[in-house]
Amino acid sequence: MPRHLSRSMLITALLVTALLVAGLTPARAAACAPAEHSGGDWPMHGHDLQGTRSQPAEQLLGPDTAGALEPAWAVSTTVLGAQGGLLSTPVIANGCVYVGTSAGWVIAVNADTGELVWKTKLDSGTQGGGSIFGVAVEGPAVHVNFFSPAGPRATALDASGGTVLWTSDPIEFGYPNGVISTAIVWDGKHIVPTQGPDADPHARPGIGIVDASTGAIIGGGTVIPEEDLDRGYAGGGIWTTPVVDPETGFGYAGTANPYSKRLEHEYDNAIVKFDLHDGPMLGRVVDAYKGNVDQFVAGAARQPACDMFGDNPLLWYHDSGFSIACLQLDVDFGGSPTMFGNDRGRLIVADFQKSGVVHAAFADTMQGAWTTTISVPPMATYTAGNSSSMANDGERVYVTGNPGVMWALDVDDGRVSWASPVGDQIDYHSLAVANGVVYTTATHSTLLAYDARTGAPLLVRSLIADTQDFCYTISGGVAVARNSVYAVCDNGTNGSGWLVAYR
Repeated sequence: MPRHLSRSMLITALLVTALLVAGLTPARAAACAPAEHSGGDWPMHGHDLQGTRSQPAEQLLGPDTAGALEPAWAVSTTVLGAQGGLLSTPVIANGCVYVGTSAGWVIAVNADTGELVWKTKLDSGTQGGGSIFGVAVEGPAVHVNFFSPAGPRATALDASGGTVLWTSDPIEFGYPNGVISTAIVWDGKHIVPTQGPDADPHARPGIGIVDASTGAIIGGGTVIPEEDLDRGYAGGGIWTTPVVDPETGFGYAGTANPYSKRLEHEYDNAIVKFDLHDGPMLGRVVDAYKGNVDQFVAGAARQPACDMFGDNPLLWYHDSGFSIACLQLDVDFGGSPTMFGNDRGRLIVADFQKSGVVHAAFADTMQGAWTTTISVPPMATYTAGNSSSMANDGERVYVTGNPGVMWALDVDDGRVSWASPVGDQIDYHSLAVANGVVYTTATHSTLLAYDARTGAPLLVRSLIADTQDFCYTISGGVAVARNSVYAVCDNGTNGSGWLVAYR
């Protein structure tokens, strides 16, 4: 034994040896898996800027093999030393899986093993059950939108270690608002859409643009023009992740229902187009496609009952602020858009409205291309959802609608290619498509896979069985990367979310 080995060092060495012999190595953070992989990455909510939610690099998992998927690993936020549910799509890049939790944690785990690499707690408040709903990876940074005690903020963390690189000032437009949209970054700009307070006629939600390198707020404005807000219009909140056409430099997002009891703006219940070019219009809405109005019939709110009782809280359903007397139905756009080209080479942006209608508009003119109704009242109402984020593979658009059916629509005209039962009741889930297979989770806590060409069911996996926890899914999504399918089970019995990798 070397003479310089002290008694304390000897004791430490013996303890480490004992731990190794027992198979209990001292706790330490793992590293990300090798970054390069033939199965590709999934670096943002929609996989790419246009929100296709499609994985072109997948070659191993197909209709003949998807049915054999089994869990490679499963890990909960509690096991990782964090808290909160997982309410968005996991993001895979740099050999890690990145998620944000409803309790304000950002977590990175090894994409191949599920081992913790790092976790960071942000100074977040609580809003709508959570504050962080998803992340995006751009280069060496993880970008997050989150709700702080001071209001909505953007932040960026070092992707390899979790250190906070910058945090923006609160993003508001003259009145408190919130954020649950997943971050998206393009051309050095971090986009922060805000929403709410829901049904508050004084609300001023908008779009904030943050410098992706420094966190400085460099642009933005309210969705509804300020002069129209002054005239009594209210609303235009954005709940979901926008998409971007990198060729033209415009972003697109679906908006919420009007917060006014009597007035509905052209930018409420709409797919809005906003400018991402440097200059005075950065972050400003420049055009829109109008979806279904909140009452389904234009002008239905302008009736004596609305004038007499519209502001009476006793006649608001679910204590939500939406007026029964004014026939408000809350049929906003609750899923993220997706973009694709038609057979004539024109770019289309499509989004699914709570009314049960898939709307498709030409991205350049924002004029309607086609509409397809896949859910009708009473299922197409506030209580039933219809807020799933669609996927497309360039041939078909895939969407789940109530009561529990997955639909495939032709990208050129919206005609139904097939419909297949999912078997749940409320669909807020984000789909994914890869190599001829469509994946989704369902509210009955299962991972499902379908043949993209025919709609034939290929896989049913119980997330409860695979996590050994009575977990449930409401809005969590599916990502396909590294020849794996990554699914989340939003919340378990102790409030933690589960992340499961299937191979």
